[in-house]
Amino acid sequence: NDYRYNSPRNDEVYGKGRNQTLKSQTKFTAPRQMLHAMKLGVYHPENGDYMEWTAPLPGDFELALDYFDLRKPETTDVST
Repeated sequence: NDYRYNSPRNDEVYGKGRNQTLKSQTKFTAPRQMLHAMKLGVYHPENGDYMEWTAPLPGDFELALDYFDLRKPETTDVST
């Protein structure tokens, strides 16, 4: 994907004007870039061990998901 067409919302470098368009169309203003990594994993550069971190969504991100009704429905694992 070309970053120019899929820039983070409220990004001052690649998304200029897009937050104003979002605000005018929906009345929602993002307080910051809406960018979050729920899970991040890397291999340690010295010993090769895999390391992983998780982080919950920030409160303002939760509000944005609710505002736009973007929450994914809960799924049930039926493989057991």
